[in-house]
Amino acid sequence: MLKQSQYAFIPLIIIILFLIAFFAKMFFFSKKAVVKRKLKKTPHIKIEHFKNGQTAKIIGRVECIDELLIAPLSGRKCVYYYII
Repeated sequence: MLKQSQYAFIPLIIIILFLIAFFAKMFFFSKKAVVKRKLKKTPHIKIEHFKNGQTAKIIGRVECIDELLIAPLSGRKCVYYYII
C-alpha cells in the first residue's frame, strides 16, 4: 500500500495544470492574440481588390478629418473601427 505522504504531490500537480490552462487562456487564446495571429497570416491586398467581409491587411496613410478614436481591441488611436 502507498502511504499518505506519497499522494501529497497530486494537489500540486492539479494546481500547476490549472495555472498552465489559465495562462494559456489569457495569453494564447485571448481575443487580441487570436486577431494578431489571424492578421499575421493574411495577405496584403490592394484596396480596390478588397471585398466586404474579407480579412486582409490594408497598408496606407489616412488623413483624419475629426479627432482620432481609440480602438477598443488594441487601445491605439485610429480613424475608424467596426464591431459586429
